[in-house]
Amino acid sequence: MTSRHVPGVNASIKQMEAYSKMVEQVAKSLQQFRDDNVTENQGRDHMVEKFPDVFEIGVDEFAETPG
Repeated sequence: MTSRHVPGVNASIKQMEAYSKMVEQVAKSLQQFRDDNVTENQGRDHMVEKFPDVFEIGVDEFAETPG
């Protein structure tokens, strides 16, 4: 017996495919929102604030400074 002969299975597969497509679109929307509204520096600051024992923002002693 194949899934072609079991209407409930076909309906479940179609629902899962539709759900998968919806989740994919939401994920794309969230990534676009992040890209449009969050800078790299904001991301770094958040990580340092959220995980201070793992991350810290330091100063590069060899970086060129103005003046």
